[in-house]
Amino acid sequence: AFSGWSGSYTGVTANATVLATYTATIRQYTVSFYDEDGTSLLGTSTVNYGTAATAPANPSKPDTAQWDYTFAGWNATFTNVVADQTVLATYIAALRQYTVTFYDDDGVAVLGTSTVDFGTAATPPADPVKPSTAEFDYAFAGWDVAFDDVRSVLAVKATYASTVRAYDVTFFDAD
Repeated sequence: AFSGWSGSYTGVTANATVLATYTATIRQYTVSFYDEDGTSLLGTSTVNYGTAATAPANPSKPDTAQWDYTFAGWNATFTNVVADQTVLATYIAALRQYTVTFYDDDGVAVLGTSTVDFGTAATPPADPVKPSTAEFDYAFAGWDVAFDDVRSVLAVKATYASTVRAYDVTFFDAD
């Protein structure tokens, strides 16, 4: 920026050289930090030419039913800023896993668990056996809910078909 003239140029009585003088100021640049969408401004840092910008606090991205997100860093370096710059947050996506718990028909006794990736099928334990009672025999009939496309924590209960037990009654003579 112009700051004035060198030397004196008043009361001139001979040829004189007068030079313009300038004051130097370091240029400043702005680094704008955006979320990965490029529209949500997370912060800005105004820095002198050739210096490093300071990033805002690490952002977070809400998890979904399918993905867990972890902040991975910024998509560009900002350690030697020589122009205005836009930087985007980046994230690592990890497929979520869910546990499927298989219960007996009482909903208490755990028969097994299966931890699976989102959208995949769980593996059930071996078909359970329910002991007969004096009145009924039981046969495993299946599971009460589907588990071929798991999208959340799931509780599955065994179901049984019951049949009335039949008994043979033998009559004997008194002897």
